[in-house]
Amino acid sequence: MPSALIPPPLLLASTSPRRRELLAGLGLEFDGYAPPDRELAEDGDHDLEPEELAHHNVGTKLDSARAAYPGHAIIAADTVVILDGGCLGKPRDLDQARDYLSRLSGREHTVLTALGFALSGQDAAIKSVRTVVRFRSLSPDQINNYLEKVPVLDKAGAYAFQDQGSLVVEGISGSAHNVIGLPTEALVPLLQEAGYRL
Repeated sequence: MPSALIPPPLLLASTSPRRRELLAGLGLEFDGYAPPDRELAEDGDHDLEPEELAHHNVGTKLDSARAAYPGHAIIAADTVVILDGGCLGKPRDLDQARDYLSRLSGREHTVLTALGFALSGQDAAIKSVRTVVRFRSLSPDQINNYLEKVPVLDKAGAYAFQDQGSLVVEGISGSAHNVIGLPTEALVPLLQEAGYRL
């Protein structure tokens, strides 16, 4: 889109406060949209690989948002935690959260975000961004201490990098924003190409 033209209104198809904070940090005005809950769960009845699952869920969000907000530019994302080739989703309870953190303890895993961007009348662009996360070796007491401090039942992998993350994370290789849920480093070029000034 030529820079002389005004880019379309921007819409973030997510209810995540973390994604909204990261997008707001780019200095752009945008609207929020809560897509209907049609996502496939990590442990659901499907045979999709983790990356395929994330791309499927982003495509669903983009389709829903484009139908509800024609003429907008749409941003959508879906983040999965990958360990041993499978996904660790949002824990159903604290017992499962303890199990997840025990499995992550002392190991590396991958956080993959499928990032989608769609302009009206154009095919959507969906790309994968990966970050490798190294977990500290955690004792049962350290796991319980973390779970007492941080609400994790709405977080894939049962942890939040941006909330007391140093208690469980030793280091990362890649984008920190990706681990939080919106890889702004990959999003910025898409927005600039569409005419948004950053």
